[in-house]
Amino acid sequence: MECQRSHIVLVPGFGGFDVLGSLRYYHGVTDVLRAAGLVVHYFPNLPLASVDTRANALRDWLIELRLRGIIDDGDDLHLVGHSTGGLDLRMLLRDLAADLRGDGPRRDLLGAVKTAQFLSTPHCGTNLAFWTNGWLTRFLFAHAILGTSYGTTRALGEQGLGRYGQLLRRVLRSDEEPDWIDAIVDTMALCYPCDEPIKQARARASYFDLLKWLRNAMRDQSVIGDLDPEPGKVASTSPAQWEGRSEAKEEQDLFAERGIRVRSIVTVAPPPRGKWPRNVYELCYTLTALEGSTRIASRASVRIPKLFEPNRTVLLKPSDNDGIVNSISMIWPYEEASFAVEGDHGDVMGHFRSPSADERMHEREDDRAYDLFQSGSCFDEASFHRLWNGIATFARECGAGGAALRAA
Repeated sequence: MECQRSHIVLVPGFGGFDVLGSLRYYHGVTDVLRAAGLVVHYFPNLPLASVDTRANALRDWLIELRLRGIIDDGDDLHLVGHSTGGLDLRMLLRDLAADLRGDGPRRDLLGAVKTAQFLSTPHCGTNLAFWTNGWLTRFLFAHAILGTSYGTTRALGEQGLGRYGQLLRRVLRSDEEPDWIDAIVDTMALCYPCDEPIKQARARASYFDLLKWLRNAMRDQSVIGDLDPEPGKVASTSPAQWEGRSEAKEEQDLFAERGIRVRSIVTVAPPPRGKWPRNVYELCYTLTALEGSTRIASRASVRIPKLFEPNRTVLLKPSDNDGIVNSISMIWPYEEASFAVEGDHGDVMGHFRSPSADERMHEREDDRAYDLFQSGSCFDEASFHRLWNGIATFARECGAGGAALRAA
């Protein structure tokens, strides 16, 4: 008799990728989930494409896993989406339900899904997108930043980009903990081809992965409109715009009919200490906290349980956020299924701390830890393990094979 397996699929959010140079979107998660008896898969998402496009790509990727027998008949499928990745999951499930008369792999795929968990997902959009969803901002982002980066990367080539990264690493080296800037510089430096053939191949792969990511991001930033909490500003089919519409009712009916269990993890980060923003995190936090979207501003303050202390609650206001997404927008489908964690938008992905100098010396070049936002939250190693062990437990206990796994 074949053993039933439980698969967990991790979907990245805005800027999505699996591995980009030295940066892994989900860092340190594999060991926790595999220890819990789950088979782990990482979806290499499109960076800034629309939610609809990303959901279609996810569907095709999952169907391919089914056709290859990687996800077999009778196996459980558990979905986890961070940030925009959570909206991708909601769109995927609705599309699969609407296409039940399609081919076998699509029907089987929906039947295998047992749980969907959402981390820091902007179910109702985010004020940060409200303030950046203008034509001028998007033009500058697409051409001045992404376009210039793509052109420069292509012109420099592997060797030039790698040498430039190594130079920047020496110039920018400081005693401060490595953040997102260090992640970019390390990724550039990783493109430098060394003497050994295998290292040359890895450097070449890193270079073309980066070039591909920049090209995709430069050509399509539709997801920004999908994250705008004000409906009607742009044409969008994003789940962030479904509230109060027939799609939302169909979605809830689908979860009830199929027995798909869902829950949301709501991240809340500490506000900046100074009066004026001093870094990218504080700037993004300030913009997200501003009263921009009337849809978010009109929401009443609400209490939800804490993830690590379910008997205690936290009061969330419309201005509370994790540096990227308004926390009150992460509550879905209702308060009792949403749990608060103190941490910023990158903490729950495993980017909550920077290693010591000794630890960093023993890190793999293509798997490094960064404190991306450096918000000063209390999220630490213990919080990380409790969070992801909880995600694994929810998947195991809600799956059809949960009893067998617990017995084993």
